[in-house]
Formats: sequence, C-alpha cells, structure tokens
Amino acid sequence: MTRRFLCAAALLLSAGCASAGNQPPASGDGDARRIPPPPTISNTVWQMTPFALVAGGATGGVVTVGELRLHGDMGVGAADTLDGEIAVVGGTFYRFGKSGNVQIMTDPGDRLPFAVMTQWTPREAGTIRLVDGQRYVAPLLPEADSGLPTTDAFYALVVTGTWQEVHARTYTTVPPGRPVTPADQDTFTIRNVRGIMVGFREPPYVGPISVANYHFHFITTDRTPQRGGHVLSFTAGSDVKIEYSPRPYFSVYTTPGPRPTAAAPPPSP
Repeated sequence: MTRRFLCAAALLLSAGCASAGNQPPASGDGDARRIPPPPTISNTVWQMTPFALVAGGATGGVVTVGELRLHGDMGVGAADTLDGEIAVVGGTFYRFGKSGNVQIMTDPGDRLPFAVMTQWTPREAGTIRLVDGQRYVAPLLPEADSGLPTTDAFYALVVTGTWQEVHARTYTTVPPGRPVTPADQDTFTIRNVRGIMVGFREPPYVGPISVANYHFHFITTDRTPQRGGHVLSFTAGSDVKIEYSPRPYFSVYTTPGPRPTAAAPPPSP
C-alpha cells in the first residue's frame, strides 16, 4: 500500500463463521483449540472508511481504484463526493449516475471515499433460491436469513437471475463537510431485466461502522446501455438465486485528514 496507508488505523474484527473448522472443540474432547486461518483477500471483508463518517460528510475520495483492487474483485462503494454509487463485478468498477445510468471507471487513479471489497470464490459458495413473484425489501431479508448457517457472521453475496422489478437509488453530489440527507438520493425503478447483484450480509453488531444486514448493488446484464444502483427493494423472477460465501474477518481502514467534527446519523441504507 502507499505510505498513506502505513499510517492508517486498522480495525480488525474476527467474526466467527459457521465453518466447523473454526469452532472450538467440545469440552473434554482432549483436542487442542484449532487455530483460525490467517486473513487473506478471499476470507476478509475489507472496508475503506467507517460508514458513519461518510454519512456525516467525509465524502471526498481517499483510496484509488488501483489500491482497492489489492483487496478483491467484488464489492460496493461510492464515487468521489458521492457523485454516484459503485458496484465492482469481476474486477470491473461500474459507477451509477443519475437514473442509474452506468459508466465504467477505467482510470486506476480515480478516488473513492467508501468501499467494501472481497475476493469472490464461487466454488466455496452456498445457494439460496428466492420465490418467483415475491417482493423483498432491503436491508432485511428474513427469507434469505433462514437459508444461512448463522446470521452472526459476515458473508459475501452474488445474486443472479431475472427480476420483475428492482427499486434502486444512487446519490447526487454531496460536497465534503456536509452531512448526507435523504434529499441527496435519486431513486428509480428498473423492470423486467436480467442482471447481477453483488454485496454483503453483515451482522447487526457492526453498528455505525458499516451497513448491517443486506447491502446490494445491482447492474443489468441483458441490455445496452446498462443501468444499476443501490438496491432498496426488488421483486424476484423465476430463477433468482443468492450465492453466499462466509468471511471470518472484517477489516476497516481509516486515513488521517479532514473529517466532520460530528458524524450525523446515517441515512436509511
């Protein structure tokens, strides 16, 4: 990482996953406690900037696209000054502008104020099928929760299929130092499309550091020009499935620099 990151403050939380290999042995079985695997980009949810800071006005870009690629090929984020939101799919950074119009970010020097990244490993993923015609409202998806090994862990998520409807949002420009408000959102609906959602399921105890429960960004794959955004709700089609992969580590980096004196309560995810 750059010298700026050498002075970064790191918060590393180990969130116990459902993997039996990471569970302590039963009392009295005589086996030594198993040592968790070391953190890698494939088992870590890596986040740039606590979410409450961004909501409170820390909207200026800090980390570059090139630096973010060191932490994985899948994720979600926000553009500099919240001029749009971002999905990272297969290592490509897609920026969602007004009405969900998509622009591919080709400059590795572009800076983001907020991002959550991991390396996607589909061979390790479990699958949850969603119900055709049912409406789901983020960030709470109890129907999906019932298919997870536990809800006290971090998961990387990839959702594919056809959608009857996706209600989404992106942000308009928010200058650094001004708290984000609901009025800064541009909301829209995309209907009868095929696409992909990427994101994370995080436990409630992340508090103001991150976004608890489900956090998806969506992009269409069946039309040009593409559209996408931060998912607020959706109605599933006949073949929608969630692939989930546990992440036992959660790492948050902050960098020195101007920050708002008091973070405002985050807007609704």
